[in-house]
Amino acid sequence: MRSRMSVAIPASARPIGVSGRLAAVARQAERELGAYQRRRGRARTTVESAREYEARWSGQHQDARWQAAESLADAARLSSYGSARLRALLDFRAYSIPAPDFFGWRAAKLAEIVGAFVRPDEPVLELGCGIGKNLVALAAHGYSDLAGVDISPSAVRALHDQFAYFGRTVRGLEGDLMDLAPIGAELAGRTVLTNYVLEQLPRQLDVALDQIARARPRQVLHIEPCPDRLPGRRAWERWPSVWHVRSHDYQRDLYATLCELEATGRLRLTEVRPLGYSPYMFHSAVLIRWEPYE
Repeated sequence: MRSRMSVAIPASARPIGVSGRLAAVARQAERELGAYQRRRGRARTTVESAREYEARWSGQHQDARWQAAESLADAARLSSYGSARLRALLDFRAYSIPAPDFFGWRAAKLAEIVGAFVRPDEPVLELGCGIGKNLVALAAHGYSDLAGVDISPSAVRALHDQFAYFGRTVRGLEGDLMDLAPIGAELAGRTVLTNYVLEQLPRQLDVALDQIARARPRQVLHIEPCPDRLPGRRAWERWPSVWHVRSHDYQRDLYATLCELEATGRLRLTEVRPLGYSPYMFHSAVLIRWEPYE
């Protein structure tokens, strides 16, 4: 694995000091507590997640934000934040940074993470791809054999439209993580990527992982929030991330569930590593890599 510092921090990024981080923690804590109180006693369901997803991707498909970009690299810099400055996490440090610069940096970072395990000419399939932000990032950095699966028809249409706009091809498929059998052949032998998708399945995580393993991918790369796997960060900076997961009823058992599957001989865990980046200074993800046993 290459150094986590090999993607240079943009010059526009300004470090946020301790006092700034403390103030941000206080504001975030208030927001997360309010969200938790509003949701208390109400469990997230797959139907709810699917409905939220379809509404989100339908709106983004209609917006066709990518048409404002001149290239895939420019498209990778776009986001719903526009040109606002973010309080973001880059290589485990908090920065104030313009959103386009953060997402351009993030695209290079994602290509570096995936590139440690997959050559640009090898196939990559993303489960829960949305309109293709991660696939666009990979395409902008030389990946050519890309596919995306999403439960939202609007997302799949937007994925195709976005790649076609830039004269590129991508394979887009409608699929449900709860039942991958209809498209299982598409996963077989490929590198499968998930990015902040399994968080939506707090009570169906074992089913989703079983479905992925049954499809016999070459390897699986999860980039998912795992607050309990973030060693070395100050507790007062980490706990808003824990509350964020709880307040939205997101999954918090991914690593433990994978360990259970490894113990039963279903898969082999090969990498567990905090990544230290996020558009929010609290919600850092962890890379978990595994391979199914033959």
